[in-house]
Amino acid sequence: MIKLIVTDMDGTFLNSKSEYDKKNFSLLFKQLKEKNVHFVACSGKQYECLQTIFSDDVKDEIWYVGDSATRIIFKGKTLFQSYLSPKVALKIIKYLVNYGDYFGTVVCTTKAAYIDSKTSPNIFKVFQRSFKGLEKLNSLYYLIDNILKITIYDPTGESNLIYNKLQEKYSKQAYVVASELEWLDISAKEAHKGSTIKKLQEILRISPEETLVFGDGENDIELMKVAKHSYAMANACDNLKKVARHIAKSNNENGVLEVIQDYLNRGLI
Repeated sequence: MIKLIVTDMDGTFLNSKSEYDKKNFSLLFKQLKEKNVHFVACSGKQYECLQTIFSDDVKDEIWYVGDSATRIIFKGKTLFQSYLSPKVALKIIKYLVNYGDYFGTVVCTTKAAYIDSKTSPNIFKVFQRSFKGLEKLNSLYYLIDNILKITIYDPTGESNLIYNKLQEKYSKQAYVVASELEWLDISAKEAHKGSTIKKLQEILRISPEETLVFGDGENDIELMKVAKHSYAMANACDNLKKVARHIAKSNNENGVLEVIQDYLNRGLI
């Protein structure tokens, strides 16, 4: 029986308009709660952003694995956090500053998300849509303690070039992943969706056989490996489809909710 449901958000649970069927989800969530099934929103988004997605009647009963899976939060209480080492963080920040200024960099801590004051207005607007408590600093060099992750936004869509460079230089010291064509996330070496959900499974004493997961991107590959019931969306990248056990309908077809309903109908939840 399924006791834990984990879903990525953008491109998976949320459609291309960053929306979802709130009425249907509310009904399904009520059934899940009655059966003591835990629902997890797992995303690169900040916890502060994730919580605003859900309506008041459910948001406090949802588990949040946010900030690129560096945090586990439930009912406002932080149960787990993972940080980049100060030494590694400083190296990466200096490298990015020297690499160029055509992309934007956000440094996320437990207090706020910080960007360089010289960030272009257009990139700043994009960051405002994605991060809460966004603050400008004259230099990011001083942010070396309690860093959850570093996020890069490349409006040219060529973030793979930066990714390759970062992998070449820092793959042994940090976890670098492309969440979308324009976005990269950098976190502690062992901090990814797979390892953090495994930590949550330990906290809740739930096995992979009792876990149902959904995703669409490269940063969901590790997530697929910690659940027997793994679904890549129809719109997912090819690499994810190769490791997932099943394919769900696309995010624009309510694929996640349809699978959950099917599991309920078949008595698997």
